[in-house]
Amino acid sequence: MKGKFTALKVIGLILAVLGIAVGILGAVFGLQKYSINPADARNSVVWIKETLSVPELKAEGAWAGTGWAVGTPGEKVKYIVTNGHVVEQAYAWPKGLDDPFDYEAKNGISFEKALKEKTGKSLSQLKMKAEIRVYFSQSSNDYSVPEVVYFSGPSEKDIAILKLEEPTNKRIALLIKNSDQVQVGEEATALGFPGVSDNVQDPETINHGVDDVTVTKGIVSKRVKPNGRDYDSFQMDASINHGNSGGPLVDKNGYVIGMNTLGNAKDSNMNYAIVSNEIIDVLNAERIGYQTSALKNPALLSLIVVGILMLAGGIIMLVIPSGKKTAAAGAVAGAAAGMGAVPQPQAGVNPYAAAQQRPVAQGYPQQAAAPVAAAGVQRQAPSQPAAVQGQGRPVLKCIKGQFAGKVFDLSRGKVILGRDPASCNLVFNKETPGISSKHCQMSYDAASGSFILTDLGSSYGTYTGNGKKLEPNVPERLAAGDVFYLADENVKFQINKD
Repeated sequence: MKGKFTALKVIGLILAVLGIAVGILGAVFGLQKYSINPADARNSVVWIKETLSVPELKAEGAWAGTGWAVGTPGEKVKYIVTNGHVVEQAYAWPKGLDDPFDYEAKNGISFEKALKEKTGKSLSQLKMKAEIRVYFSQSSNDYSVPEVVYFSGPSEKDIAILKLEEPTNKRIALLIKNSDQVQVGEEATALGFPGVSDNVQDPETINHGVDDVTVTKGIVSKRVKPNGRDYDSFQMDASINHGNSGGPLVDKNGYVIGMNTLGNAKDSNMNYAIVSNEIIDVLNAERIGYQTSALKNPALLSLIVVGILMLAGGIIMLVIPSGKKTAAAGAVAGAAAGMGAVPQPQAGVNPYAAAQQRPVAQGYPQQAAAPVAAAGVQRQAPSQPAAVQGQGRPVLKCIKGQFAGKVFDLSRGKVILGRDPASCNLVFNKETPGISSKHCQMSYDAASGSFILTDLGSSYGTYTGNGKKLEPNVPERLAAGDVFYLADENVKFQINKD
């Protein structure tokens, strides 16, 4: 019997040694951080083309730029990030937010005013055709017509987020690095579709696919705030040109550290990329998933569990003195049985990625709610409905934007919407695009039973649900159930009586 137990202990020793080896192997290779060659980041890049035609003006134009995929590596891509100015002609101008044909600069009078005087038509009555396409290649049908879910113009954040018609595996999502961790002198690679490249290339060979992406390398020279712009940027010497706008700037591990945005006409070695934290802030605000880190071989983490189980089994065999288990062996066996439930860590998932919620204590970003003053406004938790205070109470509900899901009681007084906490009691984050310091006012007239909406001279306008732009400081009466939006439909409210 002695020989039997000796053999058992030899097997136990072998299992223990193998368990340690397998566990170490799983830890070394399973916990390796995900990285790619910067040139391989081309697999994330798309060509974006926009067109706009206005028959009444006999004007038409086409513009092009670059974008890149954001999301979770290994999953289908839903969203594309680019510069606001890459899509502003087809998106902003039809909404009255911009004039890509520079009509006022050339004629000394705004286009809307001239149009009204000459034809009696308003901007909303024009027959315009505007379209944005995200191309995966130059093939006639290899593109998506996306929805613009976030837009900020060139003088603001200059960021646009596009949602594809259908998720695709034709591109991969890039990981995003905290720009505060980027060092001056660090190597950086710019990717995109510069127009000058197309000018010298044989038109028959232009495909605007992954193989046509231009890759240029340089270093981060310093961090600056460009004149007249509302964002921070990296100055770099990586070469970019018209058409590069919206493309990613990546580090040596293929992580996005910025977005190529501006060139310098006087010095081609001084170019600028919006820092990645500006993009992260927008993605957080819009609840769009992204990742800041990931594991290169997550499947190998299972080797850690296998190694622990083998080690536990080996220890059990080593401590068995006879045909009966000792209490210690039983305890080890019980511990081993519980090992099967060891969770596998998933690093770097942001708080809005699908089915992933991380506490702030682990270092993941969390959006802080903008302050709302108590004067005349009752702030509600997003998961709770407004408290009913009798039938017919007039309320203001946000259905899209920063305050989505929140309900405000108009029976307590008027609500002033804007970014200035000193004059508004519904206060937006200061970086919210299109929202003026004191944008508009909503009140309820109990005598007539109607709601009164007044634009307070905002820069980008206040609109009723049918697209009518309000005249500044001219009250507009609305009825229960009507909707209105600020600047564009990304900030939308509805009035009603509960």
